[in-house]
Amino acid sequence: MTDLQRAVSIVIPCRNEAARIGATLAAVRDWAGTHLTACEILVVDDGSTDDTAAVVRRTCGDAVTVVRLDENRGKGHAIRRGVERASLPLVLFLDADHAVGIEHLDAFLPHARRAAFVIGSKRLPGADVARSGRRGLAGRLGQALIRLLAVPGIHDSQCGFKLAHTDVARELLAMQRIERFGFDFELLFLARRFGHAIVELPVRCVDAGDGSVRPSSYLRTLAELFGLVGRRLTGGYPRRPARAGSRG
Repeated sequence: MTDLQRAVSIVIPCRNEAARIGATLAAVRDWAGTHLTACEILVVDDGSTDDTAAVVRRTCGDAVTVVRLDENRGKGHAIRRGVERASLPLVLFLDADHAVGIEHLDAFLPHARRAAFVIGSKRLPGADVARSGRRGLAGRLGQALIRLLAVPGIHDSQCGFKLAHTDVARELLAMQRIERFGFDFELLFLARRFGHAIVELPVRCVDAGDGSVRPSSYLRTLAELFGLVGRRLTGGYPRRPARAGSRG
């Protein structure tokens, strides 16, 4: 693998993560320092009301870039803002709880030679997942609808561990309409629409208790899914060939 393929911008969207962002960043910096030829870490603070940004600056100084958003607009918007600032050829989306460990990146990088997106899956054979039964059932039902209506063949569109070519991610994120949890399946829907290849790999995931996911979050995501379907049927997304030279 060339040095270019081990140069990764890591975008971590977060909101009110002061209690655990320090440990996540310590793990990410430690691994990246010995496994990547170039790395930048961008923490996008999505309108936190706690000391998330201060904790990052205090523990990491200039080694981590903090993008501070005054208004909470959702994970999708936060990732878009982070990718806008990314300067390396590949970009990794990583959740602040570090439920899927940074060490998975080692297995993901070789696949980026032939695919624009390499995404983690908690539902493929070989995945190892610890989560509550109730949340697991809700997630399975939601993912079945997403797979049926938006991204056929993708087992887990919502996993927070995604590696992408930065130029492709930036282009597609600029077209997106969904800013919250539904941004994941909309991003993959657009990738498919424009002919970009997607590789899905099993991951190990430890559910540390996600305070951002509520019953209302599932209802909102369902509404976002039907919104996507409506836009697709009424011409709300652009139709054009994939870019010359895109990976598909």
